[in-house]
Amino acid sequence: MSLIWPLERLFEPPHKVEERGRELEAEVKGSEDSGGDPPPTRAPPRFRCRVCDHESEDGSYCPDCLADTMRPAPHR
Repeated sequence: MSLIWPLERLFEPPHKVEERGRELEAEVKGSEDSGGDPPPTRAPPRFRCRVCDHESEDGSYCPDCLADTMRPAPHR
């Protein structure tokens, strides 16, 4: 949208303003529906036990040590 468009609205007949508004809405809607590739998805966070090095997506506790020793794993 240009900065001149609001000024043009003041001096154009009403039917031209409505027509231009519909054109702008169609452009915006067309750009939203352009499809293309979906945004990349992030991998779920990984956790590693600081005692036995068990790695999993569940960071609540280590199933091998049965303790709260899970810490965020470094990214690969």
